[in-house]
Amino acid sequence: MKKLLSVLLVAALLAVMAIVPVSAASSFSISVGSDLASVTAGDRIDIIVTVNGVTAGKNLAAVEFDLTYNSDYLEPIYDQGESTDSSRFITTPSDMSWEHLFSFSDGSIYCFVMPKDTGYTGSAVSNSAISNGDTLSFSLPFTVSAAASGRNLTVSVANLVAYDATDMATALTGTATNYSVTVKAPANPVSNIGAKINTNTPALRIGARYDAAYLADISKDEITDVGIIYCDTEALGNNELTATTSGAKKVTATIDSAVEDYTYADYSSFVFYVTFTNIPADEMDKEVSYRAYLSTASETILADNTYVRSYNYVHDILFPSVGSRPGDNVVYPGTGWFE
Repeated sequence: MKKLLSVLLVAALLAVMAIVPVSAASSFSISVGSDLASVTAGDRIDIIVTVNGVTAGKNLAAVEFDLTYNSDYLEPIYDQGESTDSSRFITTPSDMSWEHLFSFSDGSIYCFVMPKDTGYTGSAVSNSAISNGDTLSFSLPFTVSAAASGRNLTVSVANLVAYDATDMATALTGTATNYSVTVKAPANPVSNIGAKINTNTPALRIGARYDAAYLADISKDEITDVGIIYCDTEALGNNELTATTSGAKKVTATIDSAVEDYTYADYSSFVFYVTFTNIPADEMDKEVSYRAYLSTASETILADNTYVRSYNYVHDILFPSVGSRPGDNVVYPGTGWFE
């Protein structure tokens, strides 16, 4: 019954607000921020709204406004145990001190907050009213969509108005500071590793690296395979290297042999190598293009770039003053891998 009376009180107060005049002078301020120093697509973000800067002598008994945002970039989280009128939203003062009504629509949230103990007579002020030096804060949780990558994300306040506990006949105006941030693209969990050579065999080794934090976030059962796609660079031409590129080959490590027996939290990354051995003398300048990949049941993630390497390319960087044929490694004699 108390909840019903509270909602009826809000509705009655809203009816009054629709016809009252508005004071021209700014009597308070409202700012929009977040709990994250930087924002990446896929993050959960709490949008924090703070009301303060109340003019001396004013006592805010109610604040209402629209919180607007791009619904392609932000999705409210109000269906995961945080209903639209949940007391969890209010953080300052005590969440038991204020009533609030949040009405969600596409790209906008209507917000209305007021102290629960609004009962007053004449000039008596509610204990929970926001006065000079006080602060009212609440947070609304959202998910940042993949579409927001590289985009500017803005959350704004519109139609802002408040009411004084001792003069409900006059609406107060306030100043608003909106929130804006550029959303980062999530880091690619798949990357290439630069090549190594073995001057004794001779051999060229290329590699792939997989971010353990990403692997820890998904079920091992979801990963179908990891590996490297490679192709003769001359045959590839200007085409993009993917698993379906003509002439491309794929060397695969199944999840069982690659990472199944490991605990992801114990490592920062996992690596996978492919080695070309016994390279003929007339093919040491032959270039191979390669790209790491990871496949799940729903998608294949490719490294951002395609690397191009040959035995001589790596050798000449390591040993610019000696010949490139096997046995020429006079600077570093013996069997071993160099990079």
